[in-house]
Amino acid sequence: MRVPAGDVTLIKKPLKIASSAVDPQVRDRVSEMLSTIERDGMDAVRRYSRELDDWDPASFEVTADEAQATAGLDPKLRESIDFGIEQVAGFAARQLATLTDFEAETLPGVVLGQRQIPLAHVGAYAPAGRVPMLASPFMTVKVPKVAGVDRVFGTTASGS
Repeated sequence: MRVPAGDVTLIKKPLKIASSAVDPQVRDRVSEMLSTIERDGMDAVRRYSRELDDWDPASFEVTADEAQATAGLDPKLRESIDFGIEQVAGFAARQLATLTDFEAETLPGVVLGQRQIPLAHVGAYAPAGRVPMLASPFMTVKVPKVAGVDRVFGTTASGS
């Protein structure tokens, strides 16, 4: 049902940011960085990590000690986190179940269709500003894993 325009009351007006409002210098810089990373791989990631974050770890992979950091979480928080992950995974599985592969011969000799093929690798970014959002990695890491992505690389910026 459509609501007449005059009958709408906005609680908060949306920001009017046109895509043309994107700073062309930022767009150009990001484009250049992505091209450099595509060409130079981890060497470029390391250069940008030093340049932008003054961070140059021996490895960007999470160590076993770092992975164990969750062991010290309050049990109630751990339970809530696990519950959130289960909810996101369950919904992602339901979504995946609705995606079907099919083929149809639309004209004699013309066969059209679709196949759902997960990507091999996905990069996921989890914002970590003043208020890190736990749901962000649930959705950007767990959903591709449910879809069958082999490797999901996660990254975040340090909170300040």
